[in-house]
Amino acid sequence: MIAFLPIEILQRIFQYVREERFWHPGDLARCCRSSKTFLAVAQPILFRNIEIRVGIAEDYHDYGEKQFHFKWEGQQLVQTLRSHPHLREMVKQVSFEGIDYASWDDNYDEDPSDIFDPLVELLDNRTVITLSKLSQYYDIDHAIFSAQTEFAGKAAPLFRRVFNVRPNDHEENQFESAYEGYQTDRYPWYPEYEKLLHGSFDTLTRLDIQASHPSLLSHDSIGSNA
Repeated sequence: MIAFLPIEILQRIFQYVREERFWHPGDLARCCRSSKTFLAVAQPILFRNIEIRVGIAEDYHDYGEKQFHFKWEGQQLVQTLRSHPHLREMVKQVSFEGIDYASWDDNYDEDPSDIFDPLVELLDNRTVITLSKLSQYYDIDHAIFSAQTEFAGKAAPLFRRVFNVRPNDHEENQFESAYEGYQTDRYPWYPEYEKLLHGSFDTLTRLDIQASHPSLLSHDSIGSNA
């Protein structure tokens, strides 16, 4: 009978739990509470990649007015990082994904700055904050840019946008410099992305494109800068 499991085996087990399709953070949290050994192994896996869904609600009486519901996960993350500083270095990525089925709440007063200000303050440039399905909202961009301005000079976390919706080709985005990189989960539609990339090369440090098309880098606007 084996008296104990090697750390490497425990890491594989907890990583498997983390990669399960229908996994819940509570699964690993319960492992952390089981023993000191489990805590030491499972906690870094639990905090390595944090996923937060953001409910997007629109006021149909005031077209264009939006609410962003970070729900309890966003506030809980901020409170946890404030209360337990040793956990901050475990966080490698925080992913925010916009979802459309939130309801408008007249009493809701949470602002995106309530989340992004403390994250920029508490985390450093070893962490990447990724935003998916949130690339077309002024309030989100403004909150990130304001947080970076407030904590200018600090080794702040890096922000990356995932373009899984078409960028608004009719408006200039004054906050492009707030993002260190862009990522698209589909083949870029050149006229839309050309305009975005053309004015971004001074600040852009990373561009991830998940596309298998072999002619992508041969395109004049991208290949000449690759």
